[in-house]
Amino acid sequence: MVLDNTDVGARTTTLQRAIPVLLCSVCSLCSVVPALAQVVVNLDLGVGGFVSIPGASEPCGDVLLNADGRVEAGYAWQGEGVQEPYYGAFAECYSGEAAVCAVFFDFSQVSESQSGQTMDVFVWDDANGEPGAILAVVSDVDPGPIASWPDFSRHSVTVPELPCTESAWWVGYWGDWPGESYGWAIGADLDGPGGCPLTNIAPGIGLPSGWQNVSVVWGPTTALDIGAEVLECSPTPIVTSSWGRVRALYSRD
Repeated sequence: MVLDNTDVGARTTTLQRAIPVLLCSVCSLCSVVPALAQVVVNLDLGVGGFVSIPGASEPCGDVLLNADGRVEAGYAWQGEGVQEPYYGAFAECYSGEAAVCAVFFDFSQVSESQSGQTMDVFVWDDANGEPGAILAVVSDVDPGPIASWPDFSRHSVTVPELPCTESAWWVGYWGDWPGESYGWAIGADLDGPGGCPLTNIAPGIGLPSGWQNVSVVWGPTTALDIGAEVLECSPTPIVTSSWGRVRALYSRD
């Protein structure tokens, strides 16, 4: 199994202050669409670290992460930036045939923003360079206690069906707080070797909607701290009848 990604562990993060508004220094839209400040969350540069989560399990397979392990920022959507079925989602891409057994995320929260929110975790097939058909989804996930800024914590979610991916695929999540304040932010890498950090922008908020690079909103970013744990594919693909219902629920027009 050949996969072009890096196995990383917990390393020092960087974060300095929390600003739940769009940084005008990296986005000229601030003066045009001031309402963006109500939907965009940015945890700005600084110094922090990784906090161990009690009861965290060992990886179920090889660990893949496009980010370099030094978290320099954190991003989130809130308010009208989060809409069903998964506008406001974040995703990272990987390549190579593999069976995903878990997806993990480096999260941080500010001022006890986490208050019972859940998320949906996805594995998508690739569709011309963006997430396409859903290969797996784990709904209503409580990530557990999240570290407070400026620290981050790693949260792993098991994917029980072990979908066998093809040459390119995506993993990510949607924070289930449509129209409400955000629960937590995803870590972002600003200067690493690079990945494919995308976010699914909601319509009607003054930005190009659909899957876009996070740089459209938050400025230059090389990767998100969204990774996967993978096993070699089974000789016989796993087929579960429930995926038809899942794909229908999250169908893309």
